[in-house]
Order: sequence, then C-alpha cells, then structure tokens
Amino acid sequence: MRSHDRQRQYELRRRVLHGFEQITSPGSPAFMGRLEGSVNPRLSVEGVGLVDVSLTESGARQLIAEASQAPYGRGSETLVDTAVRNTWELDARQFVFLNPQ
Repeated sequence: MRSHDRQRQYELRRRVLHGFEQITSPGSPAFMGRLEGSVNPRLSVEGVGLVDVSLTESGARQLIAEASQAPYGRGSETLVDTAVRNTWELDARQFVFLNPQ
C-alpha cells in the first residue's frame, strides 16, 4: 500500500472515530444487520416461549413483562434507580438456549 493511501485510510478512520466520540447518548452504540453464517440460539424464556432473533417491539415488551429492573451497586448498597440504570434483566433460571451449537 502506498504511503498516500495509508494516510487517507488513517485520516478516514480518525474522522470516523471522532464522529463516534461526538455522539451523546445514555446508551451504547448498537448495530443492526444480517450476519452471514450466524446461528440462531433458539432462546426460550419462561412465560414467553421462543424469542425471535429479530426482536420486535412486541417481543421486547413480552420479555420486559417477565424481567426485573436491573440493580446497580453503590458502595455496599444494591439499588434500583432508573435514573442511573434503566435496564431490565432476566434471572438465569428464566431462560435456556435450545440450540446446542
């Protein structure tokens, strides 16, 4: 690769990284797309059944209905405060992956 091409590639990466750093959001960046060769984990949740890999809003609401607000630790305390952590969690006993892969 020529020096000029490497410099352009470096500059593009630097600009993309800078763009990501300018994002202000309470969450983390996510990706949506088709991943070739991926395996369906066949997630089964108690009270919901099999969860489609392409999670819909309706499916997310079903999961939330079975979940609990995720606590966080502050010192020796364990608290639930959606202003700090607005996240849901399932207990490991509530779900199973049915695909052996």
